[in-house]
Amino acid sequence: MKTLNNKPMPMTSALILYAHGSRNAAWRKPFERVLRSVKKHSGDHAVLAFGEFMQPTLLEATQHTERRLRIIMDQIPVTISYIDAGYRYRYINLAQQQWLGKDESEVVGREVREVAGEAVWASIEEHLREALAGQSV
Repeated sequence: MKTLNNKPMPMTSALILYAHGSRNAAWRKPFERVLRSVKKHSGDHAVLAFGEFMQPTLLEATQHTERRLRIIMDQIPVTISYIDAGYRYRYINLAQQQWLGKDESEVVGREVREVAGEAVWASIEEHLREALAGQSV
């Protein structure tokens, strides 16, 4: 029977080393060294598990915030669009999709004039130019 710290370790038991920070290899290495040492004394009855208790990466936090904002924006019964300096749609909420009669995938990346049509473009072009110039509209 294997021993750990001079105590018998029955074959039915297992030692689990639980650590955090597995995203960064520098955090994993010390725990892996401990695991190798434990396995040397206890056989294959040791496992190393990693949990993520660390702060999310900036990308993960940004993606989470974007998902949450999209859910909120889709519940607002007002058309909301993000239009870039090239007059291309970058985002539309659910109300805007319904008003246009087009799914977001059909709209995003396309120019407002092309999607909304000439009549709508003629009525909003000046306002869009003013807004993109930083003026209140």
